[in-house]
Amino acid sequence: MSNSDSKCKLEAGINQEKLKILKSMCLKVDWQIENERRKCLRQLEPLISDWQGQLPNLRDIFRKDEIDWLLLQSVIDVSFYDDEIPRFIEFVARSGYKDEPDLDRDGKPILRRTTAVHQAYSRAVDTVIPTLFKIYDRFDVNYTDDDGLTHFHIACRHSCCFDVVEKFLELRQDPNCLWKRPGFSPLYLALRGGGREIMLLLLKYGADPTWANVEGRTFLHWICNGLVDDDDFVKILFEISEEKHRQLQIDVQDVFGFTPLYVALENDNIEIAKLLLERGADPNLGLFKGHTALQLLCMKENGVVIDKLSLFFEMCDRFGKPVEVNARSPMSGRTALHWAMENGNFAIAGLLLRKGANPNLADINGYTSLHIFCMKPDYESDDDDDIAVSNLMEMLMEVRYEYGPLQINAQNKEGDTPLHLAVKAGDCNVINWLLKNGVDLNLANKKGFTPLHILCKDFFEGDGQRVRMYFEICDKLNRPVLVDAKDNEGLTPLHWAVANFFFNAVDELLDHGADLSNFVFPNESCFAKESEMESYKDDFIIILVTKLRVATQLLPVINRLVEAGYELDWDNKLAIVTFFVKYEVFEKSRDLEEYNWLDDEEFLATARNIMVKPDLSFYDAIQLPPREAAVRLERTDYCDVADTFEDFRELPERQQKACVMHLCEKATRRLFQRWALNPFWKLIHHRLPIECCDMILDNLKNEDLCNICLAGVGQS
Repeated sequence: MSNSDSKCKLEAGINQEKLKILKSMCLKVDWQIENERRKCLRQLEPLISDWQGQLPNLRDIFRKDEIDWLLLQSVIDVSFYDDEIPRFIEFVARSGYKDEPDLDRDGKPILRRTTAVHQAYSRAVDTVIPTLFKIYDRFDVNYTDDDGLTHFHIACRHSCCFDVVEKFLELRQDPNCLWKRPGFSPLYLALRGGGREIMLLLLKYGADPTWANVEGRTFLHWICNGLVDDDDFVKILFEISEEKHRQLQIDVQDVFGFTPLYVALENDNIEIAKLLLERGADPNLGLFKGHTALQLLCMKENGVVIDKLSLFFEMCDRFGKPVEVNARSPMSGRTALHWAMENGNFAIAGLLLRKGANPNLADINGYTSLHIFCMKPDYESDDDDDIAVSNLMEMLMEVRYEYGPLQINAQNKEGDTPLHLAVKAGDCNVINWLLKNGVDLNLANKKGFTPLHILCKDFFEGDGQRVRMYFEICDKLNRPVLVDAKDNEGLTPLHWAVANFFFNAVDELLDHGADLSNFVFPNESCFAKESEMESYKDDFIIILVTKLRVATQLLPVINRLVEAGYELDWDNKLAIVTFFVKYEVFEKSRDLEEYNWLDDEEFLATARNIMVKPDLSFYDAIQLPPREAAVRLERTDYCDVADTFEDFRELPERQQKACVMHLCEKATRRLFQRWALNPFWKLIHHRLPIECCDMILDNLKNEDLCNICLAGVGQS
C-alpha cells in the first residue's frame, strides 16, 4: 500500500495509534485524585493538538462526569488575555460530543448545575462560549447555577450567540426570566453585551421593557444612558411596544427619582431626549429630592454645555412643554438660577435669565441668586468666567422689566445683604458693580455688622488690603461709609481691626476719620477669639502662621493708635500681655532646652538661603542683638517674612517652630521691654537707676518680660 493510500485511509478513519494511547492514558488515571486529573489534562494537550482524520466517540473513553471536569478545568486554565479556544474544548466540540442532562427520579432533567459555560462567563472567557454551546446544545434544558444564572442569560449577554438565543426562545424559554441574585433580565443582559439583534429578538418574543432592576432603572433608562449607540433603536422600541400593546412608562423614575429624559440629557443623548419629549415626557417632573431636570443640570460642578441646555429649552417649547425655569427645589427652595450661581455656571445663569428666571426669588434661608453670585471668590474665575460674569451683571439689572427692580439690598435670614457676602469673597468687580447700582453699604445684618465690620472682623489673606480696596471704591464713587457704625455689642470696625491685628485696616480706618473717643480696646479673650488661636489650637501650621502674623502686626498697630492720639492704659497693655502669655507667642525657655537651633549646622545652612530682606538673610537676622534688630528690621520686613512662610514649610516641625518663635521674639521685643521697664523698677523698689534696669532687661526673653508685667500688678 502506498503512503498516499495510508494517508487517505487515516483521514477517512480513526487514528488507531492515537486512540490506543488515549485509552491507555485514561485507564491509568485515578479520577478521585485531583493532581492525576490535572496531569491527564496536560498530557492530552500534545496528543490531541495534531489529531487528524475522524475523531473518536468520547463516550467510549470517558465517563460523563470526567468530561465535565475536563471541560471546567480547561476553562479555568484559560488566561483572561488568551483569545485561543482551549484545545480540549475544541477537540470535544469537533468530536460531536453533546452534553446530556442528568435525570431525576421522574425522568426529568436536573436543571441545577454549574457547567463550563457558567465557568467561562464568571471568568470573562468570552471567546470560548460559542464553542461550548456546540457541546451544551440542549436548548430545551436551561442549566442554572447557584446564583440563578442560566445558559439563556449567558447567551443573551453575548452578541455572537444570536442563534443560541433564538433556539432557546423557539423552545418556549421565558424571555423575562431573571438572573435572581443581581436581578438582571435577559433584555438588560443583551443590552450590556451590545447585542442589538438579540434585544430586538427578545422584544419580539415578549420581553418586558418596563421591567426595573433593584435601583428602579428600566430598559428605557439604560438606553438613554448611552449603552446603545443607535438613536433609532428607541423608535423601534416604541414601535414594538405598541405592536405588543405594551405601553412604555416614559416618565418612570428610578430609586433616585431620575427619569429616562433626565438620563438622556445628562449623557448628551439629545436625539433620544427629543424623541422622549415628542412622546410626551414631562421636563418639569420632580426628580432627585424633588429637583427638576433643569435644576440637576445646573447643579453640575463641571458645568453643562450651554448649547445643550439651549437645545433643551428649544425642544420643550417645540413640543408644547415649556420648562418651568422658576420651579423651586422642595427642600431648599432654590431655583435653577440659584444652583447655576452656586456652581459657578455663569454662562448658564445668563441663559436662565434670558429664559425668564427671577433673580429676586429667595430660598428657605433668604438667599437670592444674587447673594449666591456675590459669594463666589474672585480667585476661582478664569478669563471666560470674567466675560460671563460681566454679561451676567448687565442682565441682572435688566430683569426690572419683568419682575421689578433687582432687590440689591435683599437680606437673608442672617440679615446679610449681597454686599456683606461680596466683601467676604473679595471680588473688587462685584463690589464695584454693587456700589454703582445703589447697594446700601451701611446696612447692618442681625448682629449689627455692616460690610465694613465684616472686612475688619474676619481674617482674610492680605490683612487689611480689602479694607483699603473697599474705601478706594467708595471714595471713587463718592459713597460715604459710616466708619464708626456700632454693632449689637456697641463695637466699631476699628475695634475688630485692632482685635485682629490688621495694621492696614487700622491705618485706613483712622485715615477715614475713625473716632478714637469711643474706641473700646479689645480684651484678652477678644484677641484670642478674633485671631482664631482657640479655634485652630490643634493645627500646627495655622497656629504658627497666626502667631507670626500677630507678633509682626502688634507693634505697628499700637504705634498707629498712639500716633492718632490714643493713649494706651495699663489695662490695654495687660490685655495684650495676657494674650501673649496664654498662647505663648514668644520663645519658651523649655523649647530652647529641647532644641538649640544654633547648634544645628544643617538648619543654619538652610537659614542662609532664606532672605528676610535683600541684604539680610535669616541666618544674619537671628544673630542680631535686640536693639540692633529693632533698627535694621522694619515692620514691613517682618510682614514680608510672615507672608512668605512657605520658605519655612520644607523644614522639620521643630525647626519651623524655632524660626517662627524667634521672629515673634524679635518683632515684639522692644515693645515688651518698654512695657516691663516700670514694673521691673517698682518690683526692685527703685534700688537701681532706670537706665541700669533697661540694660538688665536687654538680657531677658519676652517670656520673662511679660511675666514681669503681670507681676507688677500681682498677676503672675
